Amino acid sequence: MMIPASILATLRVAAFAPALSLASPGDLAAQGPANTYVRRDECIAGGLLTAEQCEFAYRNARAEFEQRAPRYASRAACERAHKRCGAQIISAGGWESFGKGGATYVPRFVGVRVTGEGAARRALPVVEGSAKVAFVGRPVTELQDKVAGRQGVIGLASSVGRGTNRHAGQSSGTYVKRGDRDDTMRVPMEEKSIGSDVKPGLYVDPDGVEWYKPARPR
Repeated sequence: MMIPASILATLRVAAFAPALSLASPGDLAAQGPANTYVRRDECIAGGLLTAEQCEFAYRNARAEFEQRAPRYASRAACERAHKRCGAQIISAGGWESFGKGGATYVPRFVGVRVTGEGAARRALPVVEGSAKVAFVGRPVTELQDKVAGRQGVIGLASSVGRGTNRHAGQSSGTYVKRGDRDDTMRVPMEEKSIGSDVKPGLYVDPDGVEWYKPARPR
């Protein structure tokens, strides 16, 4: 029986914590020696930071990721460097933007790395794959989860010959939404229906939740 193209495709959302289990030890170790945590409860159990500092570490690292993670014009280009990537959904455009093209792709956020000693400790994002990313880190002693702009798009044809200022610092206009999650809790699978013009694959919404659209309707 043929399924009409007008029938909406189904996306299933995976909780952040189960998704992190896909990160290999090599992905975490490749990004430098330090104390690395996949989940908040691991951070707390480690005893290096207080529960409050672990909360700050995760929220600050997530904001650092949203601001400084490399963005690519195609999934293939992203996955050549980072092994597994998701299309990023931003507050302007939402799901509708994927049917019109122009999506950008980011490596998967798989944990937090804590470097330094004492009050100088900083939290940095860990992303999937071994490619180096120039994260500067944020302190674990206070909440600094503001996102001031995003990185330019790598491989965007329209930027050739027009300079990079147009994409480099989008401190106004498009802004990545912030969303709090408890990364240690399982969240029931959830389904959403969107237009059939959205291609199959992995997507990341503004709150860092991963959505997967299968190649065939279930």
